[in-house]
Order: sequence, then C-alpha cells, then structure tokens
Amino acid sequence: MIRILIIECILSGVFGVISFRLAWTFSKSKKISWGVSIILGAIVVIFVPGGMNAGLISEYGGKPSDAMILPPIAISFLRSLCLLVGAWLASLIVRYREKMGLERDPGYKDFP
Repeated sequence: MIRILIIECILSGVFGVISFRLAWTFSKSKKISWGVSIILGAIVVIFVPGGMNAGLISEYGGKPSDAMILPPIAISFLRSLCLLVGAWLASLIVRYREKMGLERDPGYKDFP
C-alpha cells in the first residue's frame, strides 16, 4: 500500500506543479495561481474517491487486508496535500526565476 501511496503522491505533486505553472503563465499573479491550486485540492478531496483497490494492492505485493489501514478521507487529504506541496515547489521555482529576471515580458522588439 505504501508503494501505491508514494506513486499517488508523486502524481498529485506533478499535477500541483502543472496547475500552478499554468495558472501563473496565464495570469502572472501568485494569488490567482494559489487560488487555482487550492480549488483543485478541494476538488480532489470532494470528488475523487479515497478507497484503495485491494486487487491493486495485492498486485504490488501487499496483503489485500492492507487496503483498510488508512480511512478513505485520509487518503483523499494526502492526495490534496501532495498537490499543494507540488504547487509550493512551483512557487519556489517561479520566485527563483523572477530573481533571475526570466519571468519578465521581453516585449518582442524585433517585430514592427
């Protein structure tokens, strides 16, 4: 079960990075980007079922009884937390790129 949770956390973190970066690209506002990430995290908690498939756990080498170690709401909150951690990492990258001057609009001076 731990392997499956690690895979889900990594995947949720990647979704968090992508959602934050896309929101930042379109809005250039950290507040809007964080808002999008928090809303996406709430959608994960509310609409994505938190149960683990016992067949999937046994396929990865665990016991089918391991499916009930964590309650489904805890798994949903873990997914949402990993999504927000991914968004936090993306905000650190954006801050670093801003310090380097890579996030400024170049203005395209080569076109008339």
